[in-house]
Amino acid sequence: MITELVSALLAVKISITTYETKQIVTTTTTQGELHQESTKPSIIAQTDILRRIYQLESSSGRNDSCRQQGKYNGYGFGQNTFTWNCFNSLEEVEAKVANWFEENLKDKSLSQALCYYNTGYVFDECPYSWKYASL
Repeated sequence: MITELVSALLAVKISITTYETKQIVTTTTTQGELHQESTKPSIIAQTDILRRIYQLESSSGRNDSCRQQGKYNGYGFGQNTFTWNCFNSLEEVEAKVANWFEENLKDKSLSQALCYYNTGYVFDECPYSWKYASL
């Protein structure tokens, strides 16, 4: 099984491109003073990650149940048995998923982050990460 997984991983063509999310500006008022904190745009090399997750979660949007409400979440972001999140645009949910991976890849391998994204638990590998690697 390990040999098959290694063979599958070696056969995967890795394409990396840059994905830029929108810049978010936070404005707060403290004791009558206006403070503006600006965060720089999040630039991550993960469009391939987004593409594969979109494919795994909703067959690239074909099975996005949020579309019935005129909304989007073909990434399955923040959805489970008890919670069903839909977003106003595809770009909104893509930015959330990209930011989630940017944060989680700081202290997890890609395989661990994929398992955590899908199950809520960190495993070194799981069926979701195997399916991801086979795409």
